Amino acid sequence: MLILCRQKHNKLSDFIDCTGKLEVIKLGSFYLDVEEMLLIVEQQSKAIEPKVLAVLLYFIENNDRYISMAELHENLWQGRIVSDAAVRRIISKLRVLFNDDHKNPNYIKSLPKKGYKLICELQTKQSDRKELPKNSIIDNSNNAPQAINQNQSKLNLFIKNRKAFAIILSSIMIFIAAVNYYQRVTVKSEKLLIEKIKSLPGNKLAIAQSADKQYMAFSGEIDEYTGNQIYLKKSNKLGFEPITKKTHLPVGLVFSSDKNFLLYADLKEGNSSIKQIDITNKNYETLTLVDDFYLIADVFISNDKNIIYFSGLKSPESPGFIYQYNFRTQKTLKFTSSSQANTLDVSGEISPNGEYMLVLQRENFSNENRFRIINMKTNNVEFSYQQDVGIYDVKWLDNERVLFIDDNKIIEFNIKKNRKTLIADKNPYLENFSIINKTQFLAIQSQAIPKLFLEKKLPFKDWATKQVFNINNNIYDLNYFTNKVYKLVVVSKDNNTILAKLNAIDNTVIPLITTKYSINIIAAKGNEVLVNINNQLAVFDIPTNRLEYLTSGDDFVGDATFSRNGESVLFSLRGYQGWKIKRYDIKEKTYSLLLKHFRYIRPYFNDFIIADDKGEMYFFNNKTKQRIKLNYKLSDEPDTCWYVAEPFIYWSSHDLVNVSFHQLNLSDVNQPILETKRFDYNKVRADFSINSDGSSLIYSQRTRATGDIVQVSIVK
Repeated sequence: MLILCRQKHNKLSDFIDCTGKLEVIKLGSFYLDVEEMLLIVEQQSKAIEPKVLAVLLYFIENNDRYISMAELHENLWQGRIVSDAAVRRIISKLRVLFNDDHKNPNYIKSLPKKGYKLICELQTKQSDRKELPKNSIIDNSNNAPQAINQNQSKLNLFIKNRKAFAIILSSIMIFIAAVNYYQRVTVKSEKLLIEKIKSLPGNKLAIAQSADKQYMAFSGEIDEYTGNQIYLKKSNKLGFEPITKKTHLPVGLVFSSDKNFLLYADLKEGNSSIKQIDITNKNYETLTLVDDFYLIADVFISNDKNIIYFSGLKSPESPGFIYQYNFRTQKTLKFTSSSQANTLDVSGEISPNGEYMLVLQRENFSNENRFRIINMKTNNVEFSYQQDVGIYDVKWLDNERVLFIDDNKIIEFNIKKNRKTLIADKNPYLENFSIINKTQFLAIQSQAIPKLFLEKKLPFKDWATKQVFNINNNIYDLNYFTNKVYKLVVVSKDNNTILAKLNAIDNTVIPLITTKYSINIIAAKGNEVLVNINNQLAVFDIPTNRLEYLTSGDDFVGDATFSRNGESVLFSLRGYQGWKIKRYDIKEKTYSLLLKHFRYIRPYFNDFIIADDKGEMYFFNNKTKQRIKLNYKLSDEPDTCWYVAEPFIYWSSHDLVNVSFHQLNLSDVNQPILETKRFDYNKVRADFSINSDGSSLIYSQRTRATGDIVQVSIVK
C-alpha cells in the first residue's frame, strides 16, 4: 500500500497597515502598489493577499537568481510547517495575477531542482499616495495608473533602498507569523449541549430567527410532494405554517431589521432571485427584489434598513461577489472584489456594530475555504483565515468573535485577541446556523443517511437493477475495475482518504493508497488507475505500487481520461490563453498538444467527442479534423460526470432539486437522439460509473435526507 503524507497548512492574514511614502514598482506591464497591496494593469486593480505579496517581494529582492522551494520555506515561513503544495498554490496565484503561462512564462520561470525566478523587467520610483489611482475595490474607478519614468535605469536588484524593503517585508512576515501562531494554538475546548426543537419532518436547507425572538423560519422539503418551501413559526403559536407556495431552492433566510419581512434567496441556476415576504400580512404577499443573477446563494441585512447584501454570480464565467441592494433606489451595486476569476463569495454577515462585514469565500480549483473581515467604511480586508477543510457556515458572536462550523469541528475565533477556541473537535452533523446569543445558537442537524450503490443495465431501454451493493457507509465512491470480481472504492477513515479494491463477493477491502488528501477516481484501464489527488492528476500502477503525477500544484486540471488503447492519458489544462487538451504517453513519459480551446474529451471509436469550456459538445473527426456540433451541453457543475460508450454519450446534471442522467445516441451524429432519467437530488448523487463495455452503470442512492432544528448551548 502506498502512503502519502502532507504537512500542516499555514493560514495567513489579508490585512497590513503601511503608511508614509510608497515604493511603486513596475514589473513588465504591471505596476505594484505595495501599500495598497494592488497589482495595476490597463486601468484595473487586482488585490494581492499578504502571503502572495510576501513571495512576490522576495522574488523581486532576489530577481537575479533562482529561488528554491527550501529557501522559500526557510525565509518566508521561518520554520513553520507548510507543505510544498501550499507554496505552489501561492506561486500559481501569482501567475494568475500576471496572466502568466508557466509553460511559456513572461514573469515567473521555474526549473526542476532549481526553483523559481522572476524574469520580467523591473523599474521603480518613490511616489506619494495621491499620485496613484484609487483602489478599484473601493470605488471601481477606471482611472489609469500614472506612468512611471521610462528613462530610469533598469534594476538589477529589487529596490535601491533595501532598508525600505526590509521594513515592508518584515512587517508582512511579522503579521503572518502572528496569525500562524494563533492559528496553531488551541486555547481551550468547550462542550456542547444539543436540544432538539419540535418542527416538521423532512430535509432542512436554511434557518433564521428574528432579533426579538418572536419569529423562527426554516426552508426545506417536508415530503416529496410539496417541494422546497418556507415555514414560519410565531412565538405564540405551537407549530410551523407554510408561507410560500412555489419556490425552487430557498436559501439564505433572514428577517428584516424591522421584523416585518422575511427575505430569502431562491437559488435556481440561470435565474436566481431575492424575494421579500410580508409576514405581517395573513396572505404572506411576496415581492421580487432582484431577479437578474445566474446564481444567488445568500442574503443578509445591514444596520441601515434601506440596505441589504447578497452573494451572487452574474454569469457562469464570472467570480462570485457580495452585492448591495438599495430599497430606495432599487439599484444593485457590487461591494466586494477579487483578483481571482475562480473565487466565490458564498455568504456574509454584518457585525452587530455595523462596522465590519464577515464574508465566506471558496475557490473552484482548489480545496481552499476562507473567511475575511472587511471594513465597511474603507472596504479594506482587515483579517483573513484560510483552511483546506470545507467551511459550512460562519457567523458573528459579537463585535470581536466569530463562530464557524466545518467538516470536522466547531471553532470560535477572537479576531481582536488573535485567539481561537475549539468548541467541538467533531462536528455533530451541524450545518446552517443562526446565533441566539453569545453562548447559544440554532442550527440544522442533518442525519447520517444509509447509502446503497445500485447497478443498472444499459442502454436506457434495458434499464433494470442487476445488483445492489449494501456496503460500509464510509465508502463514498464506487467505480468499475478491469477485474470483474473487484470494484474500485474511495474510503474515508480516521481523517484519511483511502483508494482501495473492494471484493464484490465478500465485501473485503484491499487498500492501495492512503493519504490525507482528497482522492477522486477518474478511470481505470488494465492495471492502471487514473486519479485526482489533491487537484493533481496521477496514474497509479497497481502491480508495481507506483504513483506517477502528470500535473503539478500549479496546474488547473479540467477533464481527463485514458486513450482508447490505454497507452496514453488525455487531459485538459487551463492556462492564461484558455483551455488546452494534451496527450501524455505513459511509456515514453512525453507530452504533446492535442487540441486548443476545448476542455472535455473522450475517445469515440477512432475519433473523439469534445466539448468547450461551456460544455458545448462536438463530434471530432480525428482524420479530417472537422467538427460536428451536437447541440447538447455537458453540465458545468463540479459533482457531475460523463462517459462515452459507443454509440452513446452519458452525462449527469442537476439543479439542486432534481438529478438527471442523460443518454445521447450517436448512431447518426447528424441526428442524435436524447433520453433522460430524472431522480430526486436528495436521494441520488449526480455521479456514476460505467463499465468498459458500456453494458452497466453504478450510482449511489440513499434514503431521503432529513434534518432537525436544534438549539445548541456552549457549556463553559
